[in-house]
Amino acid sequence: MPDYVKEVVRENPTPNGTYFDLKDAIKNPNNVREIDLNQMELKAVPNDIQNFRNIEVIDLGFNEITQLPSWLINLKKLKTLKLTSNKITDFPGFLLNCDELTYIDLSGNLIQNCIIKGNNNNALIQLNLSFNKLKRISSSFMILNKLQILLIESNDLDSIPKVIGSMKSLKILNIYHNDITSYDKSIIKAVKLQSLFLAQNPIAENKLAELKKILPDCKIYFGQP
Repeated sequence: MPDYVKEVVRENPTPNGTYFDLKDAIKNPNNVREIDLNQMELKAVPNDIQNFRNIEVIDLGFNEITQLPSWLINLKKLKTLKLTSNKITDFPGFLLNCDELTYIDLSGNLIQNCIIKGNNNNALIQLNLSFNKLKRISSSFMILNKLQILLIESNDLDSIPKVIGSMKSLKILNIYHNDITSYDKSIIKAVKLQSLFLAQNPIAENKLAELKKILPDCKIYFGQP
């Protein structure tokens, strides 16, 4: 994983509240700060998690989950949600109504469409949608006012999404290994963009040179990741 990918929301870990067994967590619901249920062959998010009112981190990676329950928005202290390598097909936009949620990892799922509906004042800082089936990124992403890191590596995108120019807080965009051949010049409006990762895309050299002129303050990585 590249060095720039950081779990920006886990600055103050609480090891005493970390559980790897749901049965143990159920015994101490108010003490649960983090639950890690990786590789448990789960078909759905366990309903018992909704009773962990102080939970900050949920890791349900490498399971077989297809949908997320709406009660997740009732977990008012939730900051990090990891759902890598499941079978989710639609972006769970309701998660943007979670007041404290700053990091969502949905990499390695089956998401084809990603239309975001949610709170304009959402707290999301980092979103990982790498290794999905995305062909486009909707203009609805502009509501992610605080998003700083967007990871969309290894999808089916053929151009740098136009909406990037409307994402005023975006600093890092990883779009490695897609089918990128073009971009919209509105990207010039992405004034805070510092790093653009473009390796393993068929974009022509003249287009890349133009992009470097449009984004003089952004470091563009086109070599090996």
